[in-house]
Amino acid sequence: MSRATGVKSRLSRYEGAWEAINRLIRSGGSWSGFERNCFFSGTGQAGFINQSAVSGLDYQEDGRGLAVWDYDRDGDPDLLVKNRNAPQVRILRNDSPPVSHRLKVRLEGVRSNRQGIGARVTVRHGGKSRVKELRAGSGFLSQNSQELFFGLGGSLKVDSLEVYWPSGLRQTFRDVPADREVLLREGAKEPGLQPFKKLSKPGPAVAGRPTFSPSPDEPRKVWLLDPVTLPGMNLRDLSGRALSLAKFRGAPLVLNLWTAECSSCVLELSEWKKQRAATGSELAVVMVASAADRESDKTAEIIRRAGFPAVFAEPEDLLAISVLVEEVVRWPRGLRLPCTLLLNSAGLLARIYEGRTGWAGLSADAAGIPGDPRGRLDKGLPFPGGYYSSDWFRNEFQLGVSYLEAG
Repeated sequence: MSRATGVKSRLSRYEGAWEAINRLIRSGGSWSGFERNCFFSGTGQAGFINQSAVSGLDYQEDGRGLAVWDYDRDGDPDLLVKNRNAPQVRILRNDSPPVSHRLKVRLEGVRSNRQGIGARVTVRHGGKSRVKELRAGSGFLSQNSQELFFGLGGSLKVDSLEVYWPSGLRQTFRDVPADREVLLREGAKEPGLQPFKKLSKPGPAVAGRPTFSPSPDEPRKVWLLDPVTLPGMNLRDLSGRALSLAKFRGAPLVLNLWTAECSSCVLELSEWKKQRAATGSELAVVMVASAADRESDKTAEIIRRAGFPAVFAEPEDLLAISVLVEEVVRWPRGLRLPCTLLLNSAGLLARIYEGRTGWAGLSADAAGIPGDPRGRLDKGLPFPGGYYSSDWFRNEFQLGVSYLEAG
């Protein structure tokens, strides 16, 4: 099938526009112009009050998904927010003091579906009625927990608790005490009752923005699920002689990106030298600095004191590494120093560290570089589990596009 005239150029502009948006987001930008989140509370009289600022929930992140759940099982609703930009997940624990009694209802279907989706629960107390229905799907890309929350005001008990199951069964329970987690099992004669958990101390404050700067003692670090080839680099030592990283293949290699103006970098190298000598480690380290610093006496002195082989990379080579790190692990705002790259015995990038890294942990990582997909999954994912497939591979084309766009 032939393509109509002009389609290619229109597609190129369209794809280019999306790529520009993606670069904006990865660099800390916003889809919505940093429009703040809004939080409204009901007045009980068919109205709402804007409490966004006083609640501390008016973050500037681009919120996309919102789920309500009882995170700490104390009976009040907590929030989980999924953002488009960082931090991508926020757990907002509700530590406001209780001003009324309450009830939380969980359902378990037998003839109906297991979760009780579609069941309608009616709570009557003090001459008032509240009706809620358990639904599947509660918002954009979100699903609340399968719990129904009821505020009871000053009532110490529920006069009647009625559930109408999807199967058609109706059940009524009377004189249910307040401040309980209630489990209603379809067909059971009595509800299951459990008091809410009491917290020993308040949780962390909701308000306030996080810092994204890594702690010197706890660097950001990540194992790659699919080791990647480093971009070709023109590396030269202090005397100007070319050096190829291929000579180090056959054993793990540490590349340390640093500059003489970075005090954390200099301190890290000094600590590595002492700990490497103390442990008798043979792990190879190569210091990588910018070619612009080759003539610096300060740089030469630091290299001499550190005692590791040192090379200088051209600015475009360092830019390529920055693009690689951003594309592979989605860390925005370019390369931050000190940055350490751990290469496996085949010369492929296996792990990335941002911030000061301890020698003991680095040595242990080098000794335990996984050599198979399952091992990389076990190392790279934040929690264990059963995997349907371990065949994960990188989109090399997209990486190439990122290199091209960076020049």
